[in-house]
Amino acid sequence: MSLAAEAPELFSNNVLTRPLMQDYVLPVLASVLGPAEIAYWAQLGEAFRSFGMAMPIVMPRTSFTVTDDGIRKYMAAYGLSFEDVRSRFEECKQAWLDGRDTLSLDELFEETERRFTEVYEPLLQTLPALEAGLAELGEKNKQRIIEQVRFLRARAKEAHRLRYEAEMRRFDRVAVWLRPEDKPQERVINYTSLWNRFGSHWLDSLLAVPCNRSGGHYIIHL
Repeated sequence: MSLAAEAPELFSNNVLTRPLMQDYVLPVLASVLGPAEIAYWAQLGEAFRSFGMAMPIVMPRTSFTVTDDGIRKYMAAYGLSFEDVRSRFEECKQAWLDGRDTLSLDELFEETERRFTEVYEPLLQTLPALEAGLAELGEKNKQRIIEQVRFLRARAKEAHRLRYEAEMRRFDRVAVWLRPEDKPQERVINYTSLWNRFGSHWLDSLLAVPCNRSGGHYIIHL
């Protein structure tokens, strides 16, 4: 405490004291914040009052996602909405792939496994009459055969996926652009890449979005 009083320049703010310092130096009417910032600013009301300061109004920051004709074309072709990409991309991707499965591979292999077990079970019931040890051997043999059936099922599913590899890459292109690393686009993609790709007019489209004091998310189509 004495060091803080005698040499305050030796100290720096942490995440909770920074809002107090910045509003003391540069007081504002409102502070525009992201979701994580709002969560910890919400704890600072009493701290502001302790220093005789009025806490600024907290406003949620507006977020944006930029798309182009190519991305929108793929989304339309595969029936994807932005919410699909944001919340259930892998499920939508798998559902599209399953919809191309004219052989009904899952049902075919499940029925094969069911019928094998049905046919094999009477044999397992009979074998112990010959020798007690055959029951355990028979069960192990049954599991090995089932494992081989499931191995073949996995290979067949992979072969089916490879038939649509180009389409899967297009699905992934949509996700990589709209939700890179499954995070908001603005958190991952450096916006200088948008200048390089679209020129300066993308910023005009961004500035044309009306100011929403409630924050929210907007999709900018270029």
